[in-house]
Amino acid sequence: MTAELLVSSGDVAVLECLVDANPLSVDDLITWSRPGYDMTRVVIEAPSVDRSRLTITSVERRDAGPFQCNAFNGVGAVSSAAAQLVVKCKHIIVIHPSLSLRSL
Repeated sequence: MTAELLVSSGDVAVLECLVDANPLSVDDLITWSRPGYDMTRVVIEAPSVDRSRLTITSVERRDAGPFQCNAFNGVGAVSSAAAQLVVKCKHIIVIHPSLSLRSL
């Protein structure tokens, strides 16, 4: 899995996870997670038994952060790998109301 994916705001982000396990034919062999993130924003596809793809269309600033791919086939412990999604976006200037600008 890619350790870091850099995309621009508005673009499509695709993270892919490939698993080598025996047996492979287990329902939900590969899952994705990210604590505190609304996973309804993503589409998860399994183009093959050993591969899973997480896609976010029209990436936003709030999508930036770590995503974790988890694999478990019923043998041993869960294996995990993480990828960091980095979103390039326009800068935002926030002026807090308690701050005042002073003329020079």
